[in-house]
Amino acid sequence: MASEAEIIAVLSDITELYIHAEIADSGLSESFSFDRIVLDSTLIDESCVAVWEERDSAEPAGRWRHTVAVDTDRGVMVLFGGNTGENDTWEFDLSTSVWTKMQPVISPSRRSAHAMVYDRARQRIVMTGGRYLDNKYKEVWEYDVVTGLWAQSEDMPQIRVGHAMAYDTLRQTSVIYGGIADGDPGSIDVLERSSASNTWVSRPSDIHPAPQFGNAMAYDAARSLTVLIGRNATTISVAEWNGFTGTWELQGFAGDVPNVRTNPAVVYDDNRQLIVLMGGEGNRNVWEYDGSVWVQRADINPGGRDEHAGAYDPVNHRVLLSGGILNSATPQRDLLAFDGITNTWSTVWSRSAMGPRSRFGMAYDEAGQRIVAYGGQIVNRIGLSSKFGGGTFIFENDTWTYAAQVTGEPGTRWLMPLVYDSTRQKMMMYGGAFGQGSQTATDQLWELDLGTLEWTDRGAQLPGQRFAHAGAYDRVRQNLVIHGGINASGNRIGDTWIYDPSANSWSTLPQGAVTPGLRNSAGMAFDEHRGVIVLFGGHVGANSAYDNTTWEWNGAQWTDVTPASGNPPARFRPILVYDPNRQTVLMYGGMTNLNSTNSIIFAGRAYNDLWEWNGSTWNRITQDTSIGSVARTESNAVYDVARSRLVHFGGESVRGYPRTLHGRRYYVIIRHVETY
Repeated sequence: MASEAEIIAVLSDITELYIHAEIADSGLSESFSFDRIVLDSTLIDESCVAVWEERDSAEPAGRWRHTVAVDTDRGVMVLFGGNTGENDTWEFDLSTSVWTKMQPVISPSRRSAHAMVYDRARQRIVMTGGRYLDNKYKEVWEYDVVTGLWAQSEDMPQIRVGHAMAYDTLRQTSVIYGGIADGDPGSIDVLERSSASNTWVSRPSDIHPAPQFGNAMAYDAARSLTVLIGRNATTISVAEWNGFTGTWELQGFAGDVPNVRTNPAVVYDDNRQLIVLMGGEGNRNVWEYDGSVWVQRADINPGGRDEHAGAYDPVNHRVLLSGGILNSATPQRDLLAFDGITNTWSTVWSRSAMGPRSRFGMAYDEAGQRIVAYGGQIVNRIGLSSKFGGGTFIFENDTWTYAAQVTGEPGTRWLMPLVYDSTRQKMMMYGGAFGQGSQTATDQLWELDLGTLEWTDRGAQLPGQRFAHAGAYDRVRQNLVIHGGINASGNRIGDTWIYDPSANSWSTLPQGAVTPGLRNSAGMAFDEHRGVIVLFGGHVGANSAYDNTTWEWNGAQWTDVTPASGNPPARFRPILVYDPNRQTVLMYGGMTNLNSTNSIIFAGRAYNDLWEWNGSTWNRITQDTSIGSVARTESNAVYDVARSRLVHFGGESVRGYPRTLHGRRYYVIIRHVETY
């Protein structure tokens, strides 16, 4: 087999690649010929060096549908994966409250909706099932806290996603239920694996709970029963599994019962010998179950949670809640603790008010030497509508904070540019959408005074309702320029509008003027050195073709300045920023133009290459790799002038799967290399 280096060497000499695949099943075969992929072999500019540096990397990013489990012998909580598209492993020392990112040689692949327990007899964390995009797993992995290594074990009999797992300490057995669709084999069977074996055994029962997804389980050590929390029509359901007899007992209650919910966290409080139910589907309430009655306790603080993870802390005798989604909207980056004796919540660890998101506006406040961000898509989950955010966030001193002192905010908004007006020291935000669908496009112009932090609504404007347009501030002519986008009817548009803040007036180009045409999601930035606005890429025309032409606006007209060769590959939603140190326009990322007939496999990979435009040629600074750690689409970046660095935040690993939203932040510093 050829090495990776040999493969790269061969591919570097190929300009076009055609993909052909065959599927064979029981003698039947089917062939597919996918579209041509144009391979870019542009050489790296060796006159400079750019290195990405991940920030906030010392602690886990915000996430949901992840798992945690506690190694009770060593007092360490282990966290893995989640809906951030990651396969990272973290350890949290319960005595010191310090996170450590582990670097195992071999690791499970990216996944969420998996399950994890600590097998005390084997002294291993056991992880089962889960999914990433359309890949669903029946894999079983074990993690050794002593060595920090993962090893794959024998698979489960079936794929399981969104299932629940508990560890029966008396029988030394891992117990699984749910995660399989009704009617499919195994959907009503209990799956068990003894600590002394690698083989999973199905244990069917005549009486059983309904097939479950998003259920939760915990082992009640005082009663030697595994307790399953599921759902009925209006309330939760409770079923108790006796592993010795292999039977379920379905419970009913006469008194108060928690309301129906999915994706809660259920933990056994070993000190108080109670089952603790926390949140689920936006609920913030907490209930305790002693085997006969439910008692409501103090609400989760802050806010309702779902798709979070829970575990018992044997060192500090408390129940832990990790991450999840706050109030059905915002992924969290925190660790909370519930003390059942005092009936109080406390924050063990919390970072970053700016949670994972995509399609948000972000700009650099040059006078304040800080970054301002607004809105975006903050979560998208199966069975629920997309959630969109408002809120003004400020990044300074290497920390995101929610600007609570801001007044008059525009409300939810996404797919709009946020532009810095250097003349008036204000942020301008035109258009965007406030909800799902093109009919939510707006035509409002908002301004944020960076001195008073007050938003002002300038009202409906002439360019009309649009989103996914490009925008930049022309520092020479002191006006805002926008181009293209998608209108409220869902049609791509290709007009250019210029806003003069001093006169509070808009103008557009005359009929027949040359423009970049029908286009949305292009990148745009003002080149201060040459006094022109640069536009690149996007979706163009009536057929949503991906584009790699370069255009410049000089204040009077557009000019197609695309070089004859050496252009970046066509892409959707690239990020353009101006680097005043190098006096060039930088372009980062975007999405590939692979086969659009299969949006899951071939139309979703994000670029992570970095280019610069000097007014005549594009020079590539960093190479694109399909598995690069910073590859994102629908993200944003700005140039931090005071610190001479490009700051990148958020985005999605795969377009169309906002369940892979990111809240990670990166810097890149470009240095000139002297040659002699």
